[in-house]
Amino acid sequence: MIRGLNIQWLVQGIDADSEGRPTSGLASNRYRVLSPASWLENQQNHVSLIHVEHWQLDTAHPPDILLIGKMLPSGNPDRIRAFTSHLLHHIRAARDAGIPVIADFNDDHFQHPAMGSYWQALAALSTICVAGSDGMASLLKNQTHQPIRVIGDPIGSPFAEPKVFNAMASTSAGLLSRFIGGKKITQRCLNLAWYGNPVNWPPLQVWMDQLAPLAQKQPFRLWALSRISPAMQKYVDQFNVAHGPAALIELQEWNEQDQWDVVRDADVVLVPSDTGDPTKRVKTSNRLTDALHMGRSVLASPLPEYIPYADAAWLTDRPLHAITDMLTMPDAAMRKIVAGQQLVLQKCSPDEVAKQWLAAIQEAVHSSKAASRVPETNVVDVKPIRLNLGCGDKILPDYVNVDMADNWSKKQPDIIADITKKLPFDDGYADEIHAYHVLEHIQRWMVSDCLSEWLRVLKPGGKLILEMPCLDKILDIYFDFRRNESEPNPRLTILGLYGDPAYGVEAMMHKWCYSYSEITAILNDLPLIRINIQKPLTHIAIRDMRVTAVKMNSA
Repeated sequence: MIRGLNIQWLVQGIDADSEGRPTSGLASNRYRVLSPASWLENQQNHVSLIHVEHWQLDTAHPPDILLIGKMLPSGNPDRIRAFTSHLLHHIRAARDAGIPVIADFNDDHFQHPAMGSYWQALAALSTICVAGSDGMASLLKNQTHQPIRVIGDPIGSPFAEPKVFNAMASTSAGLLSRFIGGKKITQRCLNLAWYGNPVNWPPLQVWMDQLAPLAQKQPFRLWALSRISPAMQKYVDQFNVAHGPAALIELQEWNEQDQWDVVRDADVVLVPSDTGDPTKRVKTSNRLTDALHMGRSVLASPLPEYIPYADAAWLTDRPLHAITDMLTMPDAAMRKIVAGQQLVLQKCSPDEVAKQWLAAIQEAVHSSKAASRVPETNVVDVKPIRLNLGCGDKILPDYVNVDMADNWSKKQPDIIADITKKLPFDDGYADEIHAYHVLEHIQRWMVSDCLSEWLRVLKPGGKLILEMPCLDKILDIYFDFRRNESEPNPRLTILGLYGDPAYGVEAMMHKWCYSYSEITAILNDLPLIRINIQKPLTHIAIRDMRVTAVKMNSA
């Protein structure tokens, strides 16, 4: 382990608390700068947190490594463009002087009118780019040829004992008495919690409108912490008049300590998001993991970075159904909570995440030293080799399209081969392997061997991308239709489970349907890392899933 490094970390939004210790109202700074910086200091390194607008390279006392943190895209666009141009000049000078540079990307600002050019240049200049999520890493791959390392957010919340809602708890706290059918009924209120940036308020409004009918059977209170705007206060006032006292929203200004106090007192934490917003696909999982760490039931929208926690939280955009299930199955809720605490402690402990930062720093330092001994060579831009297995009639340009026949598709694949048998390619031939709506057509007992053969052809570090119907989504569609007799049409479930008989071809019928947990378990038995389940891009978003994974590098 390298120790004694002089690390300069360029940031915005770092303040000092009453005792002079660095703090920040920005969650990204607390998770992605302050937490790992503190750990690195404890490992006998010197970390200087420098406001990004006050830094310039000191060639007389250069750092061992330069880390570039968050820069806010707010303010005058002309000033931002002028300043970022000045900053990039000094970053180029640092690279020319042999100083390694790591830039942290946890927001998508590549198309921002003022920040876009800076973001693109920074990605190209960096020795290593750090992405806060797999989604962010995918975006970075389109912007730079530099190495990309995915480092998520550490836990920021205190640990709390797990708790499930008990409507019969013998306490006078949070009780509501009301008359129903001429009888006085006294019930314990369900305590909900939400905290977040005002930009996440609109999805919460959608959820609260959906949850309002819950109060007819179970009274509840939502404690909401944020920077309060007049529009937020107006909505809260209208909601409370319409639904109180059985359902109320308590809105208060955010601060970190109050946030944890509210979560500790809560029964359920809400984490809604706009899943249709492309910027949300790159977000980290800290709001979800912090709530899980505090031992509370969590309802969250199914963002890509939340999918690994599908067994520990309710991932849904139908909160009323999820809370109803939760209240009727307290034992199952407790199992989820305990599993969630164990999982986040394993994946997201501050020590574990900080070690990943140290590994990236060590890699960048060694890479920079090695680069100084290697003569410059001309770089040829070679297109990656991408296989489209089981292509059918979906012939993709710039892919090697492979299928077992061309007679039913009426289109000629590039290679005719049975993808369930040995493929006609050398070991490590392909950079990427894509298989869209293929796996469900293969007998279940053949799938592991099939995937192993595909991975033989894939380069170490190459990407496997699959799409298929999702059993979890199919069941949600079916039971939602049975409850509401409304769209989406349950025919989607039939086609997802069995395939479409209209093709009149046996090969087009489905042999199996995979849930989130089953496909993840299959892939975990293979030499794969960073397995991520996402929204599909090629077929039916409401019913299908997309799985991406990276082949392990050779030992």
